[in-house]
Amino acid sequence: MKRRQFLQAAATGAIVSGLSAAGWPVESHRVRALAEPGLLQFLDVRCIREIGTEYRRLCPRENASETLSIAIRCDGGDSSDWATSDWQSHLDQRIQDDFSRGYTTQIGGWVLSRTEARQCALYSLLYS
Repeated sequence: MKRRQFLQAAATGAIVSGLSAAGWPVESHRVRALAEPGLLQFLDVRCIREIGTEYRRLCPRENASETLSIAIRCDGGDSSDWATSDWQSHLDQRIQDDFSRGYTTQIGGWVLSRTEARQCALYSLLYS
């Protein structure tokens, strides 16, 4: 196993442990969803990594995969129903709520919701 593969596996393991400890059933598609923002439809992987790296620099308290995964799910809301209902709609709603409340950040010329920026940050940790 190459070093890069090992680090990616270790980071994914940390997220899985954190989500499991937080009471969220761990399913690989859900973990990937947290780490892969919808912005991947519009921006290339390099840009997502750069945004994520910059967000982690600007918010050093969120520079860990477990911290980010919990923040994406729990920031200012109730995360108890994420395990049993449509988690993607929760993610979409969180992004809309961020914009409506002004919880945005500007990175690399892009205005992003805090949730999107956190997703980019998580992506940059897992897929660097």
